[in-house]
Amino acid sequence: MPSDNQRLLEKVIPFVVPAAAGVEARTSAWGDQTLRRSEQAAITFGSGNMTIGQAGIANFEAAVEALLRTESVRRQWDAVEVWSIIASLAVACSFADDKKAAVAASFRRFRDGGRSLVVIPISNVTWSGASERLPKASSDH
Repeated sequence: MPSDNQRLLEKVIPFVVPAAAGVEARTSAWGDQTLRRSEQAAITFGSGNMTIGQAGIANFEAAVEALLRTESVRRQWDAVEVWSIIASLAVACSFADDKKAAVAASFRRFRDGGRSLVVIPISNVTWSGASERLPKASSDH
């Protein structure tokens, strides 16, 4: 059963439109109420910039604000990132053949995440030991 957030985001999808000519995508704009409600909010997608039209902004804001009231979201995410991620998800879902399924899958990935490995290269360091291999991750975690 879809969550309230999913239903709100589904209502945003019809209002995803190409951004005005000359508008550069600024991911951080989505975290600022004035900017996201302006003509200057855009997300890069495919070969162009997309935005959420004014008629969809209220539902977009309600969905994100509800997510930000969730303890696990507040604990795991920076609020500005959440605005940008959900805007990006809305744009991506608007291009899906099955938009409801795309929204559901996107929320599941956002909420549940997945396994990840972060590797950060370090410069000016030499390794003098034998090569290391990471063990395969077990699927029971």
